[in-house]
Amino acid sequence: TNTHRRMHAPDPPAPEAATATAHPPESPPSSSALPPAEEDTAGGFERLRILVVEDEDFAARVVQALCEKCSYEVTIARSAEAALDFLAADAARPATEQFNLILVDIVMAPGRMSGKELLLALRVERVERCVVMMSAIHQRAMVEECIRSGAESYLVKPIRLEDVARLWQVVMRHHLSALSRRQARQRAEMARLRAETLAERERVRRERLELEQKVLLDRQRERMQQQMMRMLHSQMRQYWQLAQTCNDLILHASRQGVFLYMSHKCKRLLGYAPTELSSSRAMIGTIHPDDLAELRAL
Repeated sequence: TNTHRRMHAPDPPAPEAATATAHPPESPPSSSALPPAEEDTAGGFERLRILVVEDEDFAARVVQALCEKCSYEVTIARSAEAALDFLAADAARPATEQFNLILVDIVMAPGRMSGKELLLALRVERVERCVVMMSAIHQRAMVEECIRSGAESYLVKPIRLEDVARLWQVVMRHHLSALSRRQARQRAEMARLRAETLAERERVRRERLELEQKVLLDRQRERMQQQMMRMLHSQMRQYWQLAQTCNDLILHASRQGVFLYMSHKCKRLLGYAPTELSSSRAMIGTIHPDDLAELRAL
C-alpha cells in the first residue's frame, strides 16, 4: 500500500511554477511612473511665455484660457502694432524672461497691420522668436506662404486644447532649428576665418620668400661688383706694370684728340715729356708738319 501511495503521489512542481511562486507578479505601475502623454508633457514647460496677437476679444480670451490651462504665461496684444511695442519692451529683459512664442492671427481689423505683415516685420527686424500663425481660413497656399515667410507652424481655428498643449514642441523645434542655423553660421564664420588666416599666412610666406630672394640677389650683386672691382684693379696694375716695362710708347687719347695718358717712353721716342703733352693740348699740334699732310689725306 505504501508503494501504491508513492506511485500515486502528486508530481513535484515544474521549475517554471516554482519560479512563478518565488517571484510574485509586480503591481501595475502608478500613473506617476508612466511616461507622460504627448499632451501632458506641456506641463514641463511651465515657464513658456506666449504673446498672443488677436484683435477679437472673444477669440483672445479663448486662447488665453487654453494657454493658462496648459500652465503657459500669456500676454494679449490686440493689434500687430501693440505686439511690436511688447516685443520692443521685451528685448530689454533677460533672455530667460522673454517671450518664447508669438501666436499671431492672420486677419486683423481693416486699416491695421495684418498678421502676415507683422511676420514680415519681425523677419526684417531679425526678431529670433518662434512664430505660429492662426486663422479660420485653411488654405494650403496661405499656409505655405506663412511658412516661407518664417512662421514655424500654422493653427486653424477653432483652436483645440491639444493644439495648444503641443506648442512647446513647436518652440523646441524652433530652438533646435535656430541652434542648428547658429552653429552653421559659426562653422561658416570659422571656415572663413580659417581661410583668411591661411591666406594671410600664405601672403606673409610669399613676402618673406620675396624678401629673402631680394636680399640674396643683392648679396650676389654686391659680391659680383666686388669681384669685378678686384678684377679691374688687378687688370689696372697689370696694365701699369706693362706700361712701365714696355719699350714702346703707350698713348691714350680721347675722341677729341686730347691726350689722357702716355707712358714714360714718350720723351725718348717723341721728344716730349709727359708733362709737356698736357690733357689740354690737342694731338694735332704734336704731329710733324711733314706728316700732317699724309695724316689729313687719310
